[in-house]
Amino acid sequence: MINNDNLKPWYPYFAQQMISSNLAVDDNVLDSSSTSNDIRVITWQHQDKINVLLICQVNEARSINLHGLTGQLSFFKIDNSISWKTPQLQTGVINSQNTLNLNGYTVMLLQTESQAPPSPTPTPTPSPSATPKPTVSPSPKPSPTLSPTPTPTSTPSSPNVIFADNFESQNFNQWTNTKISSGETASVVRYNFNSGLYSAKFTSNGGGNTEDSYVYKTISESEVYARSYIYVANGLPLADNNDRFYLTELMAGTQYLAGVGIRHNNGVDKWVLYARSGSGWIGPFYVSSSTVTEGQWYCVVLHWKQSSTGGVVELFINGAKVQKITGINTGTYGKATSAIFGLSSATGIQNKLEIYADACTISRAYVGP
Repeated sequence: MINNDNLKPWYPYFAQQMISSNLAVDDNVLDSSSTSNDIRVITWQHQDKINVLLICQVNEARSINLHGLTGQLSFFKIDNSISWKTPQLQTGVINSQNTLNLNGYTVMLLQTESQAPPSPTPTPTPSPSATPKPTVSPSPKPSPTLSPTPTPTSTPSSPNVIFADNFESQNFNQWTNTKISSGETASVVRYNFNSGLYSAKFTSNGGGNTEDSYVYKTISESEVYARSYIYVANGLPLADNNDRFYLTELMAGTQYLAGVGIRHNNGVDKWVLYARSGSGWIGPFYVSSSTVTEGQWYCVVLHWKQSSTGGVVELFINGAKVQKITGINTGTYGKATSAIFGLSSATGIQNKLEIYADACTISRAYVGP
């Protein structure tokens, strides 16, 4: 289990460490199950702890919910978010009621204290079947009250909302069209969602050229807020300075007006904003107050306002305004005629990118988290 190159532990060492120190002869194996073939689970009681071992068998992000467990859970895991060249055991604490995001191939051990008997009166040791059955599910915990499943729709929920899609229709039919370059993919998937049961998945093969994988909606607006929830599953950190890709962009005809994305600058991946002033470009404007990493959902809002002298371009991350450009000429090309969501103008990318988007909304007023 030791790497001969540097005499340090290899990933199988950490897998053995997690299990061997928490499993003994005569430990009770408890009933548990997974509703996904991509996730394997086994549960047992060792001394005063319940142990749940999760194994993600696919190299794709998965979001799961746990049932039958309560309170805080300690975790120990290894996954491919850390290179095999520098392996390490990741540890922490999670809330059992929160969605658990797995970043591709993962071996993860969850631990919780066994529940004490309800009274001090001595009672026989409960059999394994008396312990609540832990269940791993890729979908949110159902409500105890049965209700009809809402019909997926893009109907605006308020007068200011022009268009909204959370991909519960399981397709891109509500959008004007898609743009997918050779080697890239765009699809609707039932995992790694921010809300509902579905999200949009956009991938790039990292070919190094300019690559696109996105959906877009035709609009005609002099002021627009474009909101989406974004999750980067794979591809960070970017390799070289100025490697970049965009997640939301606004256009007037064939001209780009403004966009927000991720760009590698001085060795760090940063949120970046660009815009037109007149016929020229201004930016890139980097965000120093908000970092960007894999394995986390971000609420990203791009605001653009048309004016020849008082144009505005703003960026909001998770409800906080992190960039604001004012007093520029955003009127040269007229109204915004399309809004892009997904993976756009990926330039110089050498890694395979995997991006998820959910709850995409186009509005005339701010719409945040």
